[in-house]
Amino acid sequence: MESYAADLTEGQQVLAGQFLGFVGDSGYGDEGTVGQFAVHLHIGIYVPDADGEDTAVNPFPYLEEVRDSVVHADYAGLY
Repeated sequence: MESYAADLTEGQQVLAGQFLGFVGDSGYGDEGTVGQFAVHLHIGIYVPDADGEDTAVNPFPYLEEVRDSVVHADYAGLY
């Protein structure tokens, strides 16, 4: 994300269609790398393992499950 919505807080429950922020163009470069990748949104799902360490989970099956529930919105007036 390039930036998050001002009223968004970590751990907050969000709803479909709620404005979360603006996508960015950073990627696998050094911290702060921008402009070297296409604009995109990274989706990450992490759950704690038996030792309490966060483990990445493949988000694709979850995205497929909600594909038909996509809410299209135009936030052009927000910036």
